[in-house]
Amino acid sequence: MKSQEIVANYINIWLNRDETIIPRLFAEDIVYTEFMGSVYQGIEQIRHWFSDWCKVGRVLKWDIQKTLETENTIVVLWYFESEYEKNTDGFNGVSVIVVNDENNIISVNEYYAKANLFYPYGKISG
Repeated sequence: MKSQEIVANYINIWLNRDETIIPRLFAEDIVYTEFMGSVYQGIEQIRHWFSDWCKVGRVLKWDIQKTLETENTIVVLWYFESEYEKNTDGFNGVSVIVVNDENNIISVNEYYAKANLFYPYGKISG
């Protein structure tokens, strides 16, 4: 499985609210660290998180801006937007995804930046 397919499958879990992809995509011993600091250990915690999140949230947009790949690591730059507990918000982020030899995700570390970027010294065109 190529990195683009792994990333697309992961995003489709959330966009389509399709938990059937979870056991095919994640390793049993997955460790997922969200940008907020929440850590989920093991595929059962990932399923629980997904189920709980979908009760009050919906992903509205998840646009991939760039993907970088090494031997077993995929770095993804993205823009994410969701409605969660009736509040809509969006932000830019980076995921560092590590896969095993079977192309299952064994770890994810997320980082984020505010979506409203600004240029304090002016934007240089080019």
